[in-house]
Amino acid sequence: MIEKTMSSSPSSRRASEGAPSPRTTSRRKSSTLRMSTLRADELQLETIPVPHHSDVRVTTVSFARSHNRLALCYEDGSFVVWELPDQSKGVGVEHRDSKRHTGSCTAVAWNMGDSTVVTSGTDGKVVVSDFGLETKVELSEHTRSVWDVCFSPRSTQFVTASADKTAILWNATRDTPIVQFRLLGHTNAIKKASFDSKGDFVVTCSVDTTARVWNASNGDCVHILAGHHGLVTKAIFSPLNSNFLVTASSDATIKIWAEGECTRTIEEHTGDVNDVDITRDGRFIITCSNDSLVTVLDLKKTELKSFLAHDGPINRVLFSPDGSAYATVGDDCIVGVWCTGSNDLLGKFSKHKDPVHCLDFSGDGKFVATGDSIGMALVWSLQPPSPGMLASGASSSSSSSGSSCTIS
Repeated sequence: MIEKTMSSSPSSRRASEGAPSPRTTSRRKSSTLRMSTLRADELQLETIPVPHHSDVRVTTVSFARSHNRLALCYEDGSFVVWELPDQSKGVGVEHRDSKRHTGSCTAVAWNMGDSTVVTSGTDGKVVVSDFGLETKVELSEHTRSVWDVCFSPRSTQFVTASADKTAILWNATRDTPIVQFRLLGHTNAIKKASFDSKGDFVVTCSVDTTARVWNASNGDCVHILAGHHGLVTKAIFSPLNSNFLVTASSDATIKIWAEGECTRTIEEHTGDVNDVDITRDGRFIITCSNDSLVTVLDLKKTELKSFLAHDGPINRVLFSPDGSAYATVGDDCIVGVWCTGSNDLLGKFSKHKDPVHCLDFSGDGKFVATGDSIGMALVWSLQPPSPGMLASGASSSSSSSGSSCTIS
């Protein structure tokens, strides 16, 4: 057994809109913790300045799939696409849409060719445009806040998740997307929705304490993943197996599912589990929580490790594209970069002055983008002459070994 059981006092969140609620303070388990040690080859990241657009919260940062374009969503409804500086020009190009949504701009998704970008908002609208924001189509099929949007890997569909208790699968092959299927069954707000690696299935997460798996070809519900006692904050498919999923919840637990059945419950956290990610080779699962812990599960070695990563709630965690490292951001205003497998700290960076809520790696792994509560967005360069641990072309063996990062 790799599980460690303990009693916990998870918080309960039931706002009808599924909106964030005040944080709770959680007890730390000193018996299972260690502070991750700093490596001698600590990263020294350089930041690329992103034009400061607003003093309101950055809700989402998202790199385009194959280009160095960065989308930024803001709580005032504005939206920016920023093209990272060209070395020959020395400056970036900014495309701004200050009237994207009348409420908060909550999420963004790029299609496969990076030619189309879709956003969602608390005004209940979904907005589709080209990356330069010159053409725009508004979709108003939802009746309440839309919290998430995600393209399928083939970009023929995208899915939206709403506080109106529905998710919608859209046909994205037309100039104006149309409703393909309405995914009905949740009894409270849907917070997240995502596709599996092939685009065959969708998983939705709800305040009703369940996640549901849907067939993307006909809109049928395939599995109801029930068993959590708080809102499901995120669900993610294994990149290698669509029958294998992981869910995280405000009840402080992580659950692993196979064919719709819960095969393992991990109770390592004592606070809301805010995020979960899986490496592309399917070996490592990582979670972060309000309890300041990062938990890493190595499925190959059946090892579970937890350590104190921040001084306060950790809001996001994400593996690099090659899986050799991962990044964390939290309420302590810190961005952390860690080595997968050893969990050694490669560097902590503190240029933010307010809690950091969003995080993304560029597709080539050369950049990390972060955004905070007072409108500051930063792009961290991981390219040489800074250590090139995440440079494109990194050996895939770095993630499979689970013991080293590709440090140049």
